[in-house]
Amino acid sequence: MGPRPLRLLFLGLDGADARIIRTLLAARRLPALAALARRGFLADLRSTIPAATLPAWATCLAGVNPGRHGVFDFARPDGYRLRFGSPRPAVPSWLESLAAAGLGVGAVGFPGRLHDENPLRFHVAGWDTPLDTAAGRGHVRPPELFERIRRELGRGALSFAAFDEYAAGAGGREDVLVGALRGSSRLRADLARFLCDAVPVDVLALHLQALDTAGHHGWPRAGDGKRTAGRLREPAREPAAPGDVVPWAIAATYEAVDEVVGGLVRDLCPQAVLIASDHGMGPTSDLVVSLNALLVAGGFQTPVPPSLLSRAALFGRRAALRGLPDSFRRVAFRAAGAVVPGLAESLARTAGIDLERTAAWSDELTYAPSVRLNVRGREPLGRIAPADRPRVAGKVAAFLRTARRPDGDPLFATVRLREEAFAGPHVESAPDVLLEPAEDPEGRTPVLCPPHLHAALAGSWHMQVPAAERSGGKGGLLRGSHRPFGILLGDFPLALPDDGGRPAPPPLDLRDVAPLVHELLDVPAPPWIEKPRRPARPEHVEGPAADSRPPAASAASPDASDGLSPADRRALAARLRALGYIEDDG
Repeated sequence: MGPRPLRLLFLGLDGADARIIRTLLAARRLPALAALARRGFLADLRSTIPAATLPAWATCLAGVNPGRHGVFDFARPDGYRLRFGSPRPAVPSWLESLAAAGLGVGAVGFPGRLHDENPLRFHVAGWDTPLDTAAGRGHVRPPELFERIRRELGRGALSFAAFDEYAAGAGGREDVLVGALRGSSRLRADLARFLCDAVPVDVLALHLQALDTAGHHGWPRAGDGKRTAGRLREPAREPAAPGDVVPWAIAATYEAVDEVVGGLVRDLCPQAVLIASDHGMGPTSDLVVSLNALLVAGGFQTPVPPSLLSRAALFGRRAALRGLPDSFRRVAFRAAGAVVPGLAESLARTAGIDLERTAAWSDELTYAPSVRLNVRGREPLGRIAPADRPRVAGKVAAFLRTARRPDGDPLFATVRLREEAFAGPHVESAPDVLLEPAEDPEGRTPVLCPPHLHAALAGSWHMQVPAAERSGGKGGLLRGSHRPFGILLGDFPLALPDDGGRPAPPPLDLRDVAPLVHELLDVPAPPWIEKPRRPARPEHVEGPAADSRPPAASAASPDASDGLSPADRRALAARLRALGYIEDDG
């Protein structure tokens, strides 16, 4: 008989970009996603600010903003030191609330951790530290599944990374990059099938990493000749045009993931499919920006020559990230415990900053650009009185809003105080000022200057990408970075939050996923969810594509007079599809 049909297949496509999805759908290159969207909807999904992976997925799964769930990055600041390992969200995820309501729930691969006592039938946690590359025994529940997975599927089924992303030129040849990402996606899908067969569930949540990885390594640098990407359109504001270009490696990875999605839908026969991404992806430019040097220019920071200890930390960080093989690096990171790596990273990030005479500094993270203030009582050498913090934060934000690229256009698309972006008991754990870089005319954003390149700035706050760094790689200058808009896609009709009578309804954001899942499964949403559902259908959500064929089977949408509930209709359609009486479009 096989496993019972899933009530819901939830797919987290890390880094699936709204503009790229629309461009490839218009070119008819994503048949599985197109078939799902024809039966349901495709919408833009706003990420967190900044659009960083860990807070974004925590927001998606918890249904609350980072100020309430408390996850801002994989490292937590403690004064000037960092402690690796993201915190558990302060509220339960919808995975846990559905399981507590009696549904069988399984989850695979989502970055971060759930609570220690979670009621899921099975759970393979994703990475929550920067050098995690594979799930260990502590990532897998129930623990006896760990050895079964390794024995029956091999060690690769528990890998987080398709290749060593810290190596110089990590993306390598495009065909090798795509092959590695295609293989890792298939392995992750095989793991999901294996787990659903071993432990039947009603809801499966599966995370696929390939699109994010392709987005970081697959974009060409500006000036790479024919491989230079064209301008992508703004999500939900401009239609995809025939001239829009997506680099081959990225398009091929989207096609590979589309194939995996189609296979999972075919094999698992879910009654409903919901797909979300934590953020989008786009190319980086040849412009390298140092936020710390910019803060020096604004009078908010005082530089000093790096100390001997800081120089040693810079050298050790660079040598470990680029010089050690992946397996040795991971072992060394774990052997050093939580304190030593955090101390080394902290020293590297603050090298060359006179903390006793500095009001503001940045960790220079391209995936999460932000500024922290040096507050008395919060930081060991703080110089800003707590009561004065809002005023200084406002001055820093005002200064950064005036920052211009060398071509004269704004450097940042948005500059927000943390109180403007977040609400809740954990707001004080967030950086004081949050930034979103602006795109240049080619759709590229600058990269922030990693610690090992600060000396190359030669007194400026910006420079071109050095020749030795053009190949990219984590810990250096990646070829692609995060964007604010991912996607929300489902194979069922959708009523969306009310726009309150406004002429231009706001886009959906990641907090909308949790109430939608509860509504779809007829389970009352927990009281902490921030965006309760109010039926309406804003214009920015697309229904069936203009060139769609009619649904292939009328049995999939029986007449309302049959007396069946929407859930019964979905269950009937899934069973008829599994028996071969209904054919999927595309």
